[in-house]
Amino acid sequence: MNRWLPPLTVVLLALLPAGARAQGYAPPQTNPFGQPAVSPYLNLLRGGNPALNYLTLVRPIENFQQFQQASLVREAALQSQLNDPNRLPLTTGYNTRFMSYTQYFGTIRPAPVPRVATGGLPGGPGLPGGR
Repeated sequence: MNRWLPPLTVVLLALLPAGARAQGYAPPQTNPFGQPAVSPYLNLLRGGNPALNYLTLVRPIENFQQFQQASLVREAALQSQLNDPNRLPLTTGYNTRFMSYTQYFGTIRPAPVPRVATGGLPGGPGLPGGR
């Protein structure tokens, strides 16, 4: 019986329905509105100095909630801009070319070399009137 147990286990596991296999865990959605369950102003009722409780507990929570709300508004605005079919394509930087080093070299042109008169007599060698 012991030699049939491993193959029988493999066959039984292969015959299990797909829904019976292990699945990933998704945490339950507990608060669909994104609002806190209780007001942060309940922290004023804690013991101690109410002004200190307001400045260290209530205001940071309110600031975070305002920041989070503003971030959601900005994200929605950016998403609507990206989904706009009439917008121009996003471009950044500069045009690139394969094996092009123009951004590193050739940006400063050398000064032109001045022509220097050689002096000498008119009609030198190779010129009319010369020998």
